[in-house]
Amino acid sequence: MKYLFSIALIFGALLSTSATAQDADQFERSFSQVRMYCSVDIPDYGLVANEWSEMVDAENKFILNYGDANDVVVMNANGKRDVYQQASEITEGTNDDGDVYQEMDITDGDGNEITIMLFDDFLSMIHYYEDGSYLIIQYYE
Repeated sequence: MKYLFSIALIFGALLSTSATAQDADQFERSFSQVRMYCSVDIPDYGLVANEWSEMVDAENKFILNYGDANDVVVMNANGKRDVYQQASEITEGTNDDGDVYQEMDITDGDGNEITIMLFDDFLSMIHYYEDGSYLIIQYYE
């Protein structure tokens, strides 16, 4: 009986160590403003093709590297919670303005492809659609 208890303690310690390591990778970023850019007109949202929308106040929180699968959880300004699954490795890059970012592909619950790019002071989500159109949402601190 003591043998089983000892194994249970060791197994529990191993699990708690891996859970702690996972928690160390998880982090949150909060943003207070948002703007959008779309390749087509979306009148319901006031979006005109190939033009940035006005910056609006909107509190959004992103939880990155969430859970065992390193998902992305978004707590939206409207109170809705979205979970996206990691679909690619994380890579690093630099945009034309010299800003360094981390990038990865994620998918939503319907399997739609989204690229997420995390910069020092903002985050971009690029939603791709089957017809070739796309929507960029940029979140700013």
